[in-house]
Amino acid sequence: MPRSQTKLKIIEAALALFAKQGVSQVKLQHIADEVGISVGNLAYHFKHKEELIETVHKQGLQALEEVLKAFLEAPGFYDFDRQLSLFYHFSTRYHFCFSCNREIHLHQPQLAASWQDQLHKFFLQICKRLDLYQKKGWLQTEWWDGCYEQLAHNIFLCCCYWLPQQQFVEGASSSMAFRQAIWSQIRPYLSPQGNSLYAQTNQLAH
Repeated sequence: MPRSQTKLKIIEAALALFAKQGVSQVKLQHIADEVGISVGNLAYHFKHKEELIETVHKQGLQALEEVLKAFLEAPGFYDFDRQLSLFYHFSTRYHFCFSCNREIHLHQPQLAASWQDQLHKFFLQICKRLDLYQKKGWLQTEWWDGCYEQLAHNIFLCCCYWLPQQQFVEGASSSMAFRQAIWSQIRPYLSPQGNSLYAQTNQLAH
């Protein structure tokens, strides 16, 4: 097997095992067994587990950057729904970065800090999106000062932690269920115009 192909298989195996078992529970031997190589062969590509975690984490950061770019492209409800789908598929692949963030922070704080920076950008994008929707008349006037900032916080938490919780409780998830969970946070605040746009979006999405 070519070296570059072996390295890619190691990364893919690490991603799958980290997502399934958590970073602390996975040993290099487990990853080597998954790929079908010796630990010595694995160590040729990654000298220690921390190096592999860093590689996978940086790959996740790059993928998250691409998702966040998509959130800046178009402001409509249908576009937002499509962007949520992109985030869902990202999080199914890299959700260990959310669920194991504290663990990574303890051992590799620089990685955790980079991840937190990207997530803060994501939160600010959600805030700006809700502000735009209110200005367009798609959301009602704020029920109280800071109402939509709190809503943005709730959406952010749902985006980050819905998938691990769903898989823990039910063992399965879907893009549609994820998007519905996010929209259920937003729908009570929609104006009549917003409800009409949401109905159109729902028809297009199905």
